[in-house]
Amino acid sequence: MDHPRELLRRIARTSDPMGRGTWHDPWVLGRGWAPISPPEHAVTSSAVSIRMRDGLTLSGVLYRPDVECAPGVVIANGYALQEPYLAPTIDQLARRGYLVLRANLRGVPPSEGEAGLYERYGEDAHDLIEWLAAQGGCNGRIAMMGASLLGLVQYLAAKEAPPSLKAILPDDAGSDNYWYLWYPGGMRPGPGRVARRTFGGAHNEYPLAAAHPDYDAFWRTRTVEPQELKAIARRHVAVLLTTGWDSYMIGSAKAYEWLKAGRRGRRLKMIIGPWGHGAFLSSEPPLQGPGVLPYSGFEFAVLWLDRYLKEIKNHVDELCSVILYVQGPDKWRLEDDWPLSREQRTRLYLREAPSGTGGGLNDGSLTVSLPGQDRAVRYQYSPEGPYNRAAVTALSRPRVDKTPYEAHGLAWTGNVLTASIEVTGYPRFSFWAQLSGLDTDFVVELTDVSVDEAGGFQSMQVTRGYLNAMRHFSRTHPQPLVPGRPYRFEIELHPTSYVFRAGHFIRVTLQGSAIDPLARPPAQIPVLPGVDPQVLARAHGPGLNPLPCRVTVLQDAEHPSCIDLPLIGATLTQ
Repeated sequence: MDHPRELLRRIARTSDPMGRGTWHDPWVLGRGWAPISPPEHAVTSSAVSIRMRDGLTLSGVLYRPDVECAPGVVIANGYALQEPYLAPTIDQLARRGYLVLRANLRGVPPSEGEAGLYERYGEDAHDLIEWLAAQGGCNGRIAMMGASLLGLVQYLAAKEAPPSLKAILPDDAGSDNYWYLWYPGGMRPGPGRVARRTFGGAHNEYPLAAAHPDYDAFWRTRTVEPQELKAIARRHVAVLLTTGWDSYMIGSAKAYEWLKAGRRGRRLKMIIGPWGHGAFLSSEPPLQGPGVLPYSGFEFAVLWLDRYLKEIKNHVDELCSVILYVQGPDKWRLEDDWPLSREQRTRLYLREAPSGTGGGLNDGSLTVSLPGQDRAVRYQYSPEGPYNRAAVTALSRPRVDKTPYEAHGLAWTGNVLTASIEVTGYPRFSFWAQLSGLDTDFVVELTDVSVDEAGGFQSMQVTRGYLNAMRHFSRTHPQPLVPGRPYRFEIELHPTSYVFRAGHFIRVTLQGSAIDPLARPPAQIPVLPGVDPQVLARAHGPGLNPLPCRVTVLQDAEHPSCIDLPLIGATLTQ
């Protein structure tokens, strides 16, 4: 007779990697031929100076194809480094008949001005767009594209409603730069934000952001709020939005929802892949993981530009609204909407009974049955440690067994899965808690628990979510909480698309930190021209709360705490 743990391993090895009930979904079967403009034009380049509305001059390089009348593409760069890895993409675009302007934003030499935190990005980008549209040989139809900071500026530009802007292609960039980027979930900026003091062109960002910990007028000029995104959609700006599961991508996914609320239709598309930060739009292969299907990322970008700048009917607008990579089967799938309309929300309650997997300080369980007289459980947070390691880097989410970190926090684990289950969308963690102090941070993780080759349990992060206790109730005027009073908190985790295999367990954990200052960087860090490799290894998530706090989580009938999972194809039967 098999030992129980050997039985779990055997079930996991023989189970179908697809979630139960998803076999007939619209999976992408392979690569297709992309009907994009061919690279048939000769290109010349010239340095340009462009005067902004306040009299300041920005510098740039204009790449001109040998065509009589071409649409334009603006790539607005807010970094002092010239990002030589953009060169192949720019060359390929220009050779395909696009007039490309790569401009340096203010404070980035040789442009004039002082760099701040997205200082006048919207106004400057508006002026760059209209300058390019007025150039001889331009047909007056302009798009913007670029990743990360070069994607963020596109939302700020579209907010200004430049008449010539017809499309944007923001890669790995959101619109709410306060809640999803600088102060994730209201928590403090983390190492990735602090490290920007070493970036030319971004060196003033952190001091300015740190001076505005709450969402105030400073942030409102540097974010694009939901109603402003709706207005962008109503102006018929075509948006191809791309990001990766292993990046800080929740801002991208939320931007899609807000744009969709403004105007549903073919002018909005989102692609979510299996990579880290900013790996989509290059004409070269992504830094990691497989490329997009049925076309490459660059091919999708050119299809989008061809459709909305050259008005070529290539049918890219008819190819569904969402293309996502399902982790587990490791396959691409076509979807009509986001979040998926066919998701089945399944609620699992936090229970006192031991799961038998040894997770966390409490080894709690997850069940579909309501709690009764389940006793409360506690953990202690201190900025001095012990720490957690939940935040992603620019390269990936933590690819480590989380059980040593979970030993300092709370964990609840479900029954062993008898069939593979797909979770696609936003998990939501709702819980009741009492604090010993005035404020604290919450870091929740959804993990995949399995039996390793040595017979022990290992726990791998699927996704995570962040929340500051005070700012849960107000981002603009947070007030200290009352120690000992029960409060209900809700955390929307970063979305995912992931299949938990049969023989595995679903676990949710709760701790007070997302970073481990003592963790070693990855052994291998890719070399990118002009980019400090150590920057890629720093955690991009929240920092440490300076206040120690004891957190008591309630899980009884009067204070039911739970996690809601968006299941696709089948529900849990435990």
